[in-house]
Amino acid sequence: MTHSDPPHPDRKEPKRTPRFNALVVLLIVALFGIAGTYVWMHWSADEDDAAEIFADNPVQPAQLPAPDQDTLSPEGREAAGQAPPDR
Repeated sequence: MTHSDPPHPDRKEPKRTPRFNALVVLLIVALFGIAGTYVWMHWSADEDDAAEIFADNPVQPAQLPAPDQDTLSPEGREAAGQAPPDR
């Protein structure tokens, strides 16, 4: 357990306790947190979010190729072990 230093006879000011020091540190951290939140909220308020950006442009479903259509590239056919197409 930490004890505060005994008061010096030549000094009249009160000694700081560890509890007071912890309170000061906690207050500083809280002020930085509040200031950071305030700055973040005002900085990001100007940004468009994804809902606003894509409201007028909905995502279209993917167009799947026909089952009989060849979808592999020549390199893909070679990797799959299929014969290269006739040229």
